[in-house]
Amino acid sequence: MNTFESLFVNYQPRLVTYADSIVKDHSIALDMVQDTFFTFWKKYSGQDEKSSARLLFAMTRNRCINYLKRERLLNYVDLSFLDSIQKTEKLFGLDFYYDAPDSPLIRKEVENQVEKVLSLLPDRCREVFVMSRFKGMKNREIAEMLGISQTAVEKHIRRALASFTEEAKEQNSPAFSWFVLSLLIGCS
Repeated sequence: MNTFESLFVNYQPRLVTYADSIVKDHSIALDMVQDTFFTFWKKYSGQDEKSSARLLFAMTRNRCINYLKRERLLNYVDLSFLDSIQKTEKLFGLDFYYDAPDSPLIRKEVENQVEKVLSLLPDRCREVFVMSRFKGMKNREIAEMLGISQTAVEKHIRRALASFTEEAKEQNSPAFSWFVLSLLIGCS
């Protein structure tokens, strides 16, 4: 069995389950994963299995999001639907991303970069951001708990996201960039 066949046998069922958790239609999920493998085979075959698996996962996720946008099931600005699949996203992300031998080092590197950015934020901004992105609280809940307006909460979150985005631009770390992307779409 060649590498592509091995990838298909090992990852196709998981990718279909993952796609189905996003689009909520098994036949569409099957089609998307089939298209993903076809595109992968044409453009990217020849990579090692672990990086191929990560790429297939990302391609499938992007294809699902694009499908939802195209079908107008997802507003281009409002990506709040990702909250509903956050746990699934994390499980599949762990499945595809964190089984590499260097994953503890990568995770530590990302943690250090996150701590660096958080330490540079003003206290209130950091507090609001941690409550929003790491504790999963809604803006309304944060505003009530801290006795500030929802507008102030949104301002603090935007400021923190801008700091993380700036740090991602300065770093040459794909793992940190993925982390920042997850913050931007609300899935920490």
